[in-house]
Amino acid sequence: MRRSLIATKTERSLACSLTKITPVDGARVDLVDAATNDVMGQAFTDSVGAYSIPWKVAKETDVFVRVMAVSKHVVVANKGGRIHSVRVKESFPVFKGDKNADLVARDKEDTAGAFNILDAIRRADEFLEKQAGIDTKKLEKITVSWTPGYNGRPGDITSFSAKGNDKTAFIYGDRSVDSDEFDDFVLIHE
Repeated sequence: MRRSLIATKTERSLACSLTKITPVDGARVDLVDAATNDVMGQAFTDSVGAYSIPWKVAKETDVFVRVMAVSKHVVVANKGGRIHSVRVKESFPVFKGDKNADLVARDKEDTAGAFNILDAIRRADEFLEKQAGIDTKKLEKITVSWTPGYNGRPGDITSFSAKGNDKTAFIYGDRSVDSDEFDDFVLIHE
């Protein structure tokens, strides 16, 4: 399975009308059996959003491709804990040879924000690796809680909380008030 994932990203912080398409680097891609929902293989996208998943099946099998907002140490989920993802709308058969599946996470579908959050953290990791020599693969797992249209309770702010093993960044998602999923400076700070 070879193809790429791209997401809509804003040119400037909160300028949602100025979007451009950018590759998603470091997101997890699953090849999923459409009948059983079993994951048959996984890979991570590279710097141009490409991925390749080898598979072995005994007979033709219907599958779909799903990209999860998950990287080496970050999970982007909604307030209910469901991980943000994008998938190919229709399943398709695989048996032998290459199959292609391109995916696009668009802002209007409320998926691009999750992948921008993932990308901002990846760029911060890259900075830490190059400038400070930190191996970010060894960092503790964090969850980013972001739900489109939701900013928490009155008085809540975009913030990071570390309570025991639970390390969570809470990111605003209500554009009618304040929304931070495309504010890269806020994301990296948290």
